[in-house]
Amino acid sequence: MNVTNSVTRLARALVLLTLLVGSAAATAEAATLTASWNANPAGDNITGYKLSYGTSSGNYSTVIDVGNVLSYAVNLGPGTYFFAVQAYNVGGTSPYSTEVQITIDAGAVAITTQPANQTVTVGANGIFAVVASGTPAPTYQWQGI
Repeated sequence: MNVTNSVTRLARALVLLTLLVGSAAATAEAATLTASWNANPAGDNITGYKLSYGTSSGNYSTVIDVGNVLSYAVNLGPGTYFFAVQAYNVGGTSPYSTEVQITIDAGAVAITTQPANQTVTVGANGIFAVVASGTPAPTYQWQGI
């Protein structure tokens, strides 16, 4: 099977990049990005995938052989990144997928101090505090449930 023909479908299959920010560990200095893509048909005998990214379009300074998985997480600092994926099998490596661009904002919101749990009696007031940073400064409101 000719790898160029068999994995061309994958070369157009990078379908989703999701930025996961919101865990207490995420800060304005770094974020976890998960790249996901569609599998090639079983008949293509894909051995694995390579995730490539860099800071300028078409120039991928980092190439990660992720093996035969369909997603991979990377930790990145603020900036603009360009991603593409390639499939490979014993016949060779596919062309790059369609490139996907994502920007991680240097001013991303980070909760630096979480509110503490409290126990109060019915009718009494509870006092909660939180500290968050970001640009512009984040606003927040409490909501009872």
